[in-house]
Amino acid sequence: PVDALSPYVSGEQVTVKANTGILVKTNYIFGGWNTLANGLGTSYTVGGTFNINDNKTLYAIWVLVPTFTVTYVGNNESEGGNAPVDTSSPYVSGSPFTVIGNTGNLVKTGFDFDDWNTAADGLGITYISGEEYEITEDLILYATWTLTTYTVTYDGNEHNDGDAPVDDSSPYVSGSTFIVLENTGGLVKTGFDFDGWNTAPDGSGITYTYGEGYQITENLILYAYWSPVVRYAVTYSGNGHTGGTVPVDFKSPYIPDLTVTVLANTGILVKTGFVFGGWNTLANGSGTTYSVTSPGNTFTISDGDVTLYAKWSYTVTYSGNGNTGGTAPPVDSKSPYTPGSTVTVIAKPANLVKTGFVFGGWNIAPDGSGINYSDTSPGNTFTIRGHVTLYAKWTSVVTYKVTYNGNKNTGGTAPVDSNSYASGSTVTVLPKPAALVRKNYTFSGWNTLANGLGTNRAVSGTFNISGNVTLYAKWTYTVNYNGNGNTGGAVPKDTKSPYVSGSTVTVLAKPAALVKSGFVFNSWNTLANGLGTKYIPGKKYIVNGNLILYAIWTQR
Repeated sequence: PVDALSPYVSGEQVTVKANTGILVKTNYIFGGWNTLANGLGTSYTVGGTFNINDNKTLYAIWVLVPTFTVTYVGNNESEGGNAPVDTSSPYVSGSPFTVIGNTGNLVKTGFDFDDWNTAADGLGITYISGEEYEITEDLILYATWTLTTYTVTYDGNEHNDGDAPVDDSSPYVSGSTFIVLENTGGLVKTGFDFDGWNTAPDGSGITYTYGEGYQITENLILYAYWSPVVRYAVTYSGNGHTGGTVPVDFKSPYIPDLTVTVLANTGILVKTGFVFGGWNTLANGSGTTYSVTSPGNTFTISDGDVTLYAKWSYTVTYSGNGNTGGTAPPVDSKSPYTPGSTVTVIAKPANLVKTGFVFGGWNIAPDGSGINYSDTSPGNTFTIRGHVTLYAKWTSVVTYKVTYNGNKNTGGTAPVDSNSYASGSTVTVLPKPAALVRKNYTFSGWNTLANGLGTNRAVSGTFNISGNVTLYAKWTYTVNYNGNGNTGGAVPKDTKSPYVSGSTVTVLAKPAALVKSGFVFNSWNTLANGLGTKYIPGKKYIVNGNLILYAIWTQR
């Protein structure tokens, strides 16, 4: 600068000027004035004063400015890229510098570059890329890294109502698993069904199924995937009806997999000569039949429109035809039948009976003169050509009697069986009344012949009857032997006893061991004193009552 007041009178006061000429010196700052160029003279500060008493030259004092460096460190364990280099470093103290971004493409697996920090662990001072700072010291700036995270965002994709769900767990660390949310916000789109999520609005991307887990490797926007609503119609056909109108299902069309309730014949459809037998998926009745009178008349619509055709059929009914017990079979559960189909005849209920008759199958005529169908043998089917009534065919029963005969009884009377038995039925043999007796005989059951040589029938036993039967009391007698004072041995035992009345008895010999001291055996006699009827061993006799034969001994 030039002092415009110079020259001064000796002793006059001088005010020191500022650096009004804006003097500069690289890397130095102006520090006042000095009487020597090397600064070792007298220094004067700007605005200071002194009294002049000789010529003065004041030299600018230049003070060296300190400089600082800025160094960048990748802090990524050499996984890739290079730390940036600040080509403007070093900087004069106090001057500004701009923080460089990650221009060297530093990378660290599983992490994102965040910014720079004066400490390797990120706990120092943060310096933000692109920001300007004043430098006051040397700086080493370490790259700071944060775990890589990705967000999952849901988009309603042109929905009409509801809200897209929000994943409260987002963002997710790279590589972790996230669970796809359901349509928790009740998203709806008119004419469409929600069908999951997709990475593309038009559904051409990757499909994500709700409730499933997926590994995340990028930010995701999941768009609601809308499927056009498919609906199927249910219509009814009279199928050649001659009167009435077909019903209309006002719930049609139906969403796939919905349950359809089959309508009744609400329009009173009729076809001359036929009965309405429900609805069928085919006009000829060979498809699936849906009854309108029994439970289960529903179906699930799933793969297209459905036409239900009136099924015109013939009925099969059964008549007890004068039965006195039980009921005829209920209406055939398969009736009505499609014309030309095969009918299997139903068996007779066990309780269907007619007194005095046996069931002989079913017949198309009440008097049994028509075609007869057995309900027990193979082939009991027929092809239906019209309405059919099957009448129980009853055949008159042939019955037999059982008569009991006292067979020369001397007391009481034979029992009476008042039953009439059908051929082949079971008869239970009656017991002997207590009063029925024959003197000197024992009752031994009943027999089909008076002489007891027919078929034995034990009391309470059973037999199948095939004709009238007379059962005779079977009277028997016993033959016993008496030693009559024997002193050794035993009397003989007649193994054929008891005998039927009128039978021939062979008198047994005396056993060798049968003895009486001082006597010899003579014969057998009906009296112990020998005055009765004599029976000689080995001879045959006709006996008609219980008999005791006494040994007759003759003294030696």
